[in-house]
Amino acid sequence: MTKEGQLKTVCLGDKNYPALLKQIFDPPQKIYYRGNLKICGQPCLAVVGSRKFTAYGQSVCEKIIAELNNTAVIISGLAYGIDAIAHRSALEQGGLTIAVLGSGVDQSTIYPAGHRHLAEKIIQHGGLIMSEYPAGFAPTKYSFPKRNRVIAGLSQATLIIEAARKSGALITADCALDYNREVMAIPHPINSPTGHGANELIKKGAHLITNSYDIINILKLEPAPKRAVSLRRTTATDKIELCLSALLAKGQLNTDQIIRQSGFSASDVLTMLTMMEINGRIKKTNDSTYFLNH
Repeated sequence: MTKEGQLKTVCLGDKNYPALLKQIFDPPQKIYYRGNLKICGQPCLAVVGSRKFTAYGQSVCEKIIAELNNTAVIISGLAYGIDAIAHRSALEQGGLTIAVLGSGVDQSTIYPAGHRHLAEKIIQHGGLIMSEYPAGFAPTKYSFPKRNRVIAGLSQATLIIEAARKSGALITADCALDYNREVMAIPHPINSPTGHGANELIKKGAHLITNSYDIINILKLEPAPKRAVSLRRTTATDKIELCLSALLAKGQLNTDQIIRQSGFSASDVLTMLTMMEINGRIKKTNDSTYFLNH
């Protein structure tokens, strides 16, 4: 394991304990982490939303993070749905992202298990995974709401991409309000069940966000110049997805077969398979065989 991937701890009162998190009234006494803790000192934006997302939610999340162009570290919870899309979008832009877990941060405990490779990719690209729970801790229904307060506490603002009436993402928004941090939300059609929570936040005074410049202005961030690398990374990602789709169009394949036939690295293939499964483009059987979801 690389030095960056080693499990470390920081305690409340230590000089390198995240400054913003220290300001909340219920900070974790100890944080377990892997990766670069120093990035907590950069401008940070929490981006959260539903596990059950729509194409609209995905598109908006990807678009806004791409437009932000690494002006802020993206913080989320590594969950399926909008959380994973936020992390991946940041990575595709060559940016930094922090995953706050409701489980331990050791490789065998990271939850969900399907995102363990995503967690490792976050670390490899200069990011951070962290938790107030020790190695070996399996998540409970109580650990996720507590995790949400850490996401809000680390961030100058929380952006709700998509949230139903009782979405856990709204807990993060409530925590941000309690900590006197900015709350932002993406507007949705009034008949959209997955957008009801976001619309309600806007009615109650959350900032209505339609593009990245709204966020930059609210947080007084310095806009970053556009970089060609973002376009190259997006193109590379598209090529992987097109290749895997073409392979699976011929029939079911297991992970090893897909990696071998595609010619891409195992890390890139596993990342794309997870993204395609989240988006409903493919399905996986119990024996890890993948097929297109027609």
